[in-house]
Amino acid sequence: MSSLDVKRKRTPLDAERERLRNAGYTDAEISEILIAREIVKPSSEPMGYGAMTGVANNLSAAAGYARSFVPSIVADITMLRNEAATATARTQAAVYLVMKFVVVFVIAYVVLQEFSQFRSMTARAQAEACSARLKLLADSQPAYSTGNTPRDREWKRRNDEFNRDCVGAE
Repeated sequence: MSSLDVKRKRTPLDAERERLRNAGYTDAEISEILIAREIVKPSSEPMGYGAMTGVANNLSAAAGYARSFVPSIVADITMLRNEAATATARTQAAVYLVMKFVVVFVIAYVVLQEFSQFRSMTARAQAEACSARLKLLADSQPAYSTGNTPRDREWKRRNDEFNRDCVGAE
């Protein structure tokens, strides 16, 4: 029996090729049709609106690592619970399990630190903006005010906005 006599298992692609042949297409046309379908097929993962940076990128990476670790963690736990396994295999599974948990913990800690840094930078930017607004408000305060002029009303509106955005945010 030669290697040509061995029948290979039919795939959905073979069935699609057969269906197109029965519809009257040539092999060249079938190849073009299948290639065109692959080119326009949407990707399995959504692309988003640009490159992720900072916390979002690291959180996405951590989720990817966790997803890839789940099957191996399940296998290690199964090995630990298997009474028929040798002591060496069970010890090896326990060591690998501890190492995986350490890796997940370190990645989670890095993401937490970066998120903390992000929040700190955001708070600092808001404080600097409020400081600049306070300076502008102090420099534009009328020396003598009756409260009835358009300039006085504008200053009062800006002062109320400052109190709402900066004083109330603390």
